[in-house]
Amino acid sequence: MGILPWIVIILLVFVIYSLMIRYEKKIEKITKIIETNSENIQENRKLIEQNRSLIEKNKLSIEKNTQNLTKIDVDLED
Repeated sequence: MGILPWIVIILLVFVIYSLMIRYEKKIEKITKIIETNSENIQENRKLIEQNRSLIEKNKLSIEKNTQNLTKIDVDLED
């Protein structure tokens, strides 16, 4: 009976070690995914800012075009 507790202890140590290795690998994968997502988020924020500036430019163009259209409509009515 003196050997059985040691076998159980060694088996438990092995199981705990294998679980630690498995979850450590999962944590590394998750960390890589988070880093990649964070880089993508930064890139997307830059693109959003670029699009905002383009939208502002388009707003000005649209306003000019609507003014020109109203002038054309007024000219056509005469």
